[in-house]
Amino acid sequence: MDNVLLTPHRANNPIEFEKRWSFLADEFEKYFNGQKPETSLDIVHASVMSES
Repeated sequence: MDNVLLTPHRANNPIEFEKRWSFLADEFEKYFNGQKPETSLDIVHASVMSES
């Protein structure tokens, strides 16, 4: 989407950061290859999260 900017949050230790960044990169790769990422969020759950 043109109106979305994703940035890593690096307030943790470097080893944990690298693990999380690697997982996120894998999730993007799945999405862009037409697969469903493990951590996908549908519109129903997103709308509930935004209400709290």
